[in-house]
Amino acid sequence: MQYRETLVKTANNAEIHICCQFFANRVLVQIRWNGELDTSYSVTCQDITQVLEEPHNYGEDGEATDGDDGFYQDPLSNYQITTLFGDSNNLELPIIASQVSELFIKNKDRVPNIGSFVVMLSSKLFHAQDNTKFDTLLTILAAIKQDIIAL
Repeated sequence: MQYRETLVKTANNAEIHICCQFFANRVLVQIRWNGELDTSYSVTCQDITQVLEEPHNYGEDGEATDGDDGFYQDPLSNYQITTLFGDSNNLELPIIASQVSELFIKNKDRVPNIGSFVVMLSSKLFHAQDNTKFDTLLTILAAIKQDIIAL
């Protein structure tokens, strides 16, 4: 088992503490907002090879384009997310869980034992104003990529 962690301060002086434990068949990711955890998700990828090998269909304008069969395949649709405990009606937190899982899968050569994930986090991550929610997500993903995966 390996253990990695990082601490990030946000613009409003809140602390985001990220801990990752790598077990033989599962990765446990804890994202604490000022020390709090109250929601947990189990995330499994239906087809990891499809996530890794599928080229994303983006046009020159950055918009998603249809594939050969006329349909756009969203890479995040490969993830099955199950709420273990917490508010299952919150639609924003599973996005963090799937984005974190995809980040680990796409960097599987740098992290051990990529299988399924348990992502535990605080529902207060997105209780901020609407204009800072995306910044919070980017802060979390950047911290994981720089401080957890890059080790």
